[in-house]
Amino acid sequence: MDIGDPSFHYFPSHLDDQSKVMLWDFDEAMSMIMCIGVGIVVKQLVIFAIIGFTIAYILARVKAARGRGFLATLCYWYLPHNTIFNFRRYPPSHIREYVG
Repeated sequence: MDIGDPSFHYFPSHLDDQSKVMLWDFDEAMSMIMCIGVGIVVKQLVIFAIIGFTIAYILARVKAARGRGFLATLCYWYLPHNTIFNFRRYPPSHIREYVG
């Protein structure tokens, strides 16, 4: 191999991808699995499976159109800070101006 050969320098292009569960990203699969779990509990598996697939499809479309961090940004700006979404590294979103 020669240094000038393009195949000499190989850079993997999928290092930052999310972990996958079968064919879906982790967050899409978890939304689907949670809906199926609720369907098992309330004995309406088919209805909640359809709802789970629909939510996973919509989530995949939103992530493809807006980017990976879009949903996290929405959670930061529109959900209260004392929920399960703690953004400890960032200041609270309701403070718009800082003095000093």
